[in-house]
Amino acid sequence: MNIVLNSEDLITEIVEKNKLKQLRGLNNQKTSLGSSESNDKFITNTNAELGKIARVSKATVQRARRIKKENPEAYERVVKGESSWRAEYDNKRIDRI
Repeated sequence: MNIVLNSEDLITEIVEKNKLKQLRGLNNQKTSLGSSESNDKFITNTNAELGKIARVSKATVQRARRIKKENPEAYERVVKGESSWRAEYDNKRIDRI
């Protein structure tokens, strides 16, 4: 997960690929009104795609990204194997209450 989250180039590439596919899909819809021909599977969620690469769920990616942004110390604990994404995310939620 750490490698995936630190791969800004990978994230940028996925986002750009998503934008291009969405634009192509819009163009296909305009030219083939009413046709169900453009049922291509679009990359609709960067977190889901990153989860596939890291072999974790979309929710885990969301938690990890949030922890990395809001609590770098907790992020390091998880990377070192001292904690889990879920535990650190839940601890953050408890802190807000």
